[in-house]
Parts: sequence; C-alpha cells; structure tokens
Amino acid sequence: MVKPAQAAFAGVPPRLREAAALLGHRPWWVFWRVDLPLARRGVAAGLMLAGGRGLGEVGLSLMLGGNISRAHRNAVAGHLQPRDGRKPGLRQYTVTAAGGHCAAGLFRFTPLGSLTLNSVFFDNATIDAWIAEDAPLLDLTTHLLAMGGQQARMSLSVRGDSVAACTEEAARIVQHCGGQVQQCLASGTPVSAGDVLLRATGDAASLLRAWKVAQNLLEYACGVAGATARMVQAVQAAAPGVAVLTTRKHAPGLRRIALKATLSGGAFPHRLGVGETVLVFAQHRALVGDWDAVAGHLACTCSARAGREKMCGGGTLARRRSRRHWRRS
Repeated sequence: MVKPAQAAFAGVPPRLREAAALLGHRPWWVFWRVDLPLARRGVAAGLMLAGGRGLGEVGLSLMLGGNISRAHRNAVAGHLQPRDGRKPGLRQYTVTAAGGHCAAGLFRFTPLGSLTLNSVFFDNATIDAWIAEDAPLLDLTTHLLAMGGQQARMSLSVRGDSVAACTEEAARIVQHCGGQVQQCLASGTPVSAGDVLLRATGDAASLLRAWKVAQNLLEYACGVAGATARMVQAVQAAAPGVAVLTTRKHAPGLRRIALKATLSGGAFPHRLGVGETVLVFAQHRALVGDWDAVAGHLACTCSARAGREKMCGGGTLARRRSRRHWRRS
C-alpha cells in the first residue's frame, strides 16, 4: 500500500500546498482538501493491493495431497514467442526432471484439512541470488541476437501428472527480471499433462533471463511434490489418518524449496534443524558413553532443555531405557 500512496502524494504540486498555507489554512485542512483529493487514485490503488495481498495470505487455503493415480516423471515445458504471434522467438523446450525422492517416516495424526503454503518464506535476496547465479551480468545469447526490446510471452506447463510447487517463487523470479505475471497456479494444486503453471509477458530479454531459472526451480519442486503426493496417497490408502513425515536429507541450500515442495505434496516436516529436538545417534554415544551417560548429561542441563522433545535414534530415551531394564529382568 505504501508505494502507490507515496508516489501519489509525491505527485501533488508543492505550489498548491504553499498557496493554501499563504491563504491561512492549517496543515490538516491542506491535507484533506488539497493532498488527499489529488492523490485519491494512488491511495485507492494501494488499498486494493493491500486488501488483495491480505486475502491471498489469509483466505487462500490449499488442500494438500493429490488425486494422482499413475506414476509419471515430471517435466516443465517452456514456450516463449513474440506477443504479435508472427514468428516464435524461441522454440518449444521440454526437459524431463528427475523425480524427487523423500525419505519418510509414519506418525499418527489428526488430518488438518488444509494449510497455507505461503508460510514458507523466501526473501528477495534469495530470489535475486538465484537469478544472479545463472545470469550475474548479462545473457550473452540474447545480447548478441539483439532480442532486447521485443515484446514476448512465456508459459511454463507440465508434461505429466504432478502437483504444483514453488510457482509463487517462479513468478517472483519473472517479476524481479522485469516481466509481468499474467497467471500463476497456486502451490499444492494437482495438475495434469499440459496444465499451465505460469504465464508471463514482457520484454524478451527480461523473460529469457528469468526463463531457465524459473523452469529449473519448477522442475525440481514439482518433481518432489508429485513424488510426495504419490507416497502420501499410497500411505493413506493403506492406513487412513497416517501422515508422511519428511527428513532433512537434501543438498545444502535446498531446504526451503524441499520443504515447500513436500508440503505441497501433502507431507509434513519431521525436523527442520538440529536446534529443534534432542536426537541422540550412535555417533553421539560413541563419544559420550552408554545410555546412562547420555541421561546424566541431559539431566545436568534439564533447565535448558525444558519443553524439548528427547529422541534417540529409534525412539524416545524413556522407551529405550525401559527396554533395557526389561531385558535385564
């Protein structure tokens, strides 16, 4: 809301304020009778943008999981051509994505019904870093072919049944490069072959710079989301009310993308970082000692771990100790 209103108020000629002040009017009178009437369109536009953003964040709940019955490898096809339709600026490109895999555990839960996937936050610096990784200075091919200035349109679609994921971030990539997003399918939406995930228009150089970055992001995210949805569907068909929990076994730098993709597919994170829960592995025990030594160390820091869950590889610490005492008896 701030930017449109700020631009509107900045466009009010200062001489009008000065004339009102010379006539003896107070600042509030000048604001209500001079500034606000002249800036009303910008203020109205800002209110509409703020209201739409609020409805998008709060009111848009997405049903997780998918209605996907067959296993397909996911692919995103990118199509870029001039808006006048005379000749394509770029031919059809299709790239088959390696289906993403998620290691999962099972946990009894009460179905939540729906979640808002926009809760996974990507800051502007992250979006800009993705763009800079692929085109830090310029797109040499576009520059040498002198394609800048030509208006074009771009669409990204799927080649097989899957689930949309990270489409909002792909749209932000297009916007950061200077394109205008015309259509964006929400993350978590089941899609079939040929469904369009994203449509955009703008300068050809801007769309070409965003094209591969957005396509690669969607290939990975939709591949993971589709594989997750198939796993969730298989688990719930065998045992309704059982959730699929994903682990952190992904390459560094992919955590937020993998998290949003698995949420889009209907799974839930088991552990987002080592600071959330106490999880004792055999590697820890090799350095600390047996379970009594582990319990002793944790007891010494009971105030610091108040409210924290204690998990030990295959189960809770209390469960492991009870098993040990049962075996001794």
